[in-house]
Amino acid sequence: MYPQMATISAITGDHGDLLHYICVFEDISLRKTNEEKLRRMAFFDPLTNLPNRAHLTRLLEQHIEVGKQERQPFATLFLDLDHFKHINDSKGHHYGDKLLASVAKRLTSHQRVTELWVELVVMSL
Repeated sequence: MYPQMATISAITGDHGDLLHYICVFEDISLRKTNEEKLRRMAFFDPLTNLPNRAHLTRLLEQHIEVGKQERQPFATLFLDLDHFKHINDSKGHHYGDKLLASVAKRLTSHQRVTELWVELVVMSL
């Protein structure tokens, strides 16, 4: 199975009477793949694959609202890597990127919690 788009055209005779229909199917797999890539780029950090700041804010707002309505508590973990700027400055951004990706991978590999939303915020001083 693959996604496809159908275009259906009615074929009419000289007097406007319906003769038959022609249907053309188009494979739109590549379009769907590209749409998914754009969606991921808009909502997730490409390095860590975690929700970006704007998406995380929307998710937290939704969870807070649901928590209020259903009276169910939830927790949010914010993680700050101490002296990260020093790591970037002394080892280079490539090393810092590897560190961030590694931390994100370790955090998201522990799926005992139903949902884990973590924002890695790196603040340059």
